[in-house]
Amino acid sequence: MSPPPMGRTSLLQAPLQALLSNEFYREVGRTWRARAFIYLLLLLAASWVPAMIQWYMVEKQIMSARSQDFIRQMPTITIRGGEVAINAEDPLFIYDSETGEPLAIIDTSGQTRSLAGTGASALLTRNKLVLRKNDLETQTYDLSTLQDVTLTPGDARTAMDFFLSWGPILFYPFLVLGSFVYRVVQVLCFALLGLQFTMTTHSRMSYAAVVSITIIAITPSIVISTILSVAGIPLPLDWALYFALSMIYMIIGLKAATAPQEPPQDDQAT
Repeated sequence: MSPPPMGRTSLLQAPLQALLSNEFYREVGRTWRARAFIYLLLLLAASWVPAMIQWYMVEKQIMSARSQDFIRQMPTITIRGGEVAINAEDPLFIYDSETGEPLAIIDTSGQTRSLAGTGASALLTRNKLVLRKNDLETQTYDLSTLQDVTLTPGDARTAMDFFLSWGPILFYPFLVLGSFVYRVVQVLCFALLGLQFTMTTHSRMSYAAVVSITIIAITPSIVISTILSVAGIPLPLDWALYFALSMIYMIIGLKAATAPQEPPQDDQAT
């Protein structure tokens, strides 16, 4: 199958062409500029769709059951001057009613400092909230700036019902735009390395062209990370692997874009 004519590759074809076609990288380097950023935005918008579908098909049911267990066992939580207090025995373990495993730990005494070895997904300390992202990572939020907050089980039930029903829809635009800004910054930084590569190989290419090729080069990393995320498969040192993969495709793309283009077979025959 012959490659699409120069400048004719559609945005829908681009993800596949990014894996297979040197001619496509030539096209991107020569003609794509704003179009590359439009492509990146659409790619990221599409990459969040599987997560939204997974949310409504799987995660919503799981979180609904767990949230009911959590709300039934949770105390009233107050934060005054950045410090958490509860109207119950401390530390307090909240358990999954089906498995008996801990869902969350509230410990303002300082006895529990991390989620390591606990099996719980959340830990609330005197001034921090620690959430487990996956088996390898946790995210910590500083609560010391909160001055006057009270959370009752009724408040939690109302918030959870709203979040389970509308959260993904409301957050989707912000997730897409946030990931777009992150990727743009990433691409601009990666492109500096690509520009250095073109200089060392004595290839003439503008920074804007390198940026366009770099956007296409990160496509495999975005696709793979989306698949692994939806499948729930953690990848150790994923950032390093995605960086290496993006660099490989960027170099392939730059070489293809700067290589002399062979004349058509008919021209050679004449």
